Amino acid sequence: MAIYRPSGCVTCIMLPVVSTATLRAVILLLALSWTIQGPMMNMQYNLQQTTKTIACVQNTVGKQAGDLRTVGTKLAHAKLKPFLHMSSMFTEVANRTKAILKNIETGVSTLGRGIRKVNSWLSGVMIRCNDEIMKPYHRCVDVFRRAGRKCDESVWFLPVLTVFCRGVEALKYICNIGLLLQKLCTFKGQLAEKIKDAVIGRLEKRIDQAEQDLLAEYRFNFTMNETVTYKMTYRTNVTQLYDELEKQYDVIRSAMDKVNQIFGYLVFLTCLQLPLGAAFYLYRFMSADHLENYFLTDRFKGFDQNIMRKGREAAFPLMHKERKRFIPRTALRPTKTEILTKFLPPVVNVVLTGIVIFYWLFLDASVFQFLYVVNSNLKQTTAFGMKDKVTAVVSGTGLVADTYKNIVHDMTPNVAEPEKMMYFARTRSLICELYYPERIRPRLSNLHFTILSCRGSWSQFAARCIQQQLSGARTGIGHQAAQRLASQMKSIGSLIRATAGRMKFCFDCNDSGPYEDFENFRHCENFDCQVPYCVECYFRTRRCLNCKQIKQADDLEIDEEKAGLHLSPEEEKAANKAAKRRDDYIYML
Repeated sequence: MAIYRPSGCVTCIMLPVVSTATLRAVILLLALSWTIQGPMMNMQYNLQQTTKTIACVQNTVGKQAGDLRTVGTKLAHAKLKPFLHMSSMFTEVANRTKAILKNIETGVSTLGRGIRKVNSWLSGVMIRCNDEIMKPYHRCVDVFRRAGRKCDESVWFLPVLTVFCRGVEALKYICNIGLLLQKLCTFKGQLAEKIKDAVIGRLEKRIDQAEQDLLAEYRFNFTMNETVTYKMTYRTNVTQLYDELEKQYDVIRSAMDKVNQIFGYLVFLTCLQLPLGAAFYLYRFMSADHLENYFLTDRFKGFDQNIMRKGREAAFPLMHKERKRFIPRTALRPTKTEILTKFLPPVVNVVLTGIVIFYWLFLDASVFQFLYVVNSNLKQTTAFGMKDKVTAVVSGTGLVADTYKNIVHDMTPNVAEPEKMMYFARTRSLICELYYPERIRPRLSNLHFTILSCRGSWSQFAARCIQQQLSGARTGIGHQAAQRLASQMKSIGSLIRATAGRMKFCFDCNDSGPYEDFENFRHCENFDCQVPYCVECYFRTRRCLNCKQIKQADDLEIDEEKAGLHLSPEEEKAANKAAKRRDDYIYML
């Protein structure tokens, strides 16, 4: 078991670190691969715009060179022929770009035609409703009125039948159904107008507004100051420009390869650091008792009770400041101080720098490369004395134009990560104590000594209280004294037992015995230490728990007949239970 304890302990310490660090690395890789797509596409678009701009300039220069061709055909025919070929190639690229823009314009026009058709259909429904439904109502009323008049003319000789004529004329109210249809038609027309105003009108306004916004945000052009001195010396061809553009793509690809290599190295270093860090922590845990020794457990409470039975000052109950400093082992939740100092600042840093990174990446800092290509490759390609004569100026008032003017191409924000591992940092001590239980008691002794050292003696406590009382810093000194005295109330029984006779206690297991008992107890060989141990603890521990000196126990004779040294496991367990019951009984007294 001793052989596998270091490897098992190191593995358990690494498990929470690997589970969180691996997930964080995968998320960072996915975020990087996703955010880099925007700048890559924008870089490609900028290079295409560069080609189109150069093609436009080459076309203009080609036209001007065509005028010169009529003057000096025989002298410049060999030079102008490759130049015209280059101009045609750039013109083809410009035509493709125009075709794409034309397709976009066609799609917008199709949407406009569809909106106009819906508008005309709603208008037609309203007109047809008014024409076809309102006229039958008036015709119906006229029919019944004419029938009533003809009935009156026919029965003038028999007045009794006039009542029948009034009944016929009263049937005209049946036409109110037509009037209802007319009202419904009017309501439908109003509803159609509202739908047209609410849906189609707003849609048209939004389309117009969106068009204006797009024009305002993405309007930027390049003005060329054409103060050119033609020297008719053609030095390069268009293939050199494409070579330069291809070099730019190669630079981007090499940068991505370097990023992948760096991440590979980071993963390798992480895999190398995890076992080394865990092994180094295990070494410090085995060699230092004060390492992360700020946890109060049930074991520490039992240790403190044994100290109290000796008549010395107990650590419990803790003072107010001590409760803030020494937290329970089971409280793995972060304290308020840890949240404010370790967790909250990195989270805010990650959020803010993440927003900045996404903003600058998607607005594409590669526009500087675009301007560089226009200013450098255009001069090298034409070579018509345009050196230091052509300048590219970004103009516009939109967001993109302003960003391109003020962008900083070498911006690299420093990204920090939240310290999520502080939840698992406290579990390392637990894991080591499970594998090395013999290290628990020295750590408890060191913690108890640390608490009492920070608290100070009674004389120091009294001097501090008097000084605070005289200076007026604190007035509630009585509460502090009562709190300090509360830790000594449980030691009255041990003080009474101590007056019955001088006793000695094992420094390791707190087993008691007469002060003159040198048969069952041994003392540390260091003259300045002289800490007592029972025989079992003395030969079980190699170093003194107080002074850390190695004990020279080779020449000591062990009493073979002493009870307890060679007991069976069952007998030893029964003896321990009996000793515990005896101590509890004495404590109750």
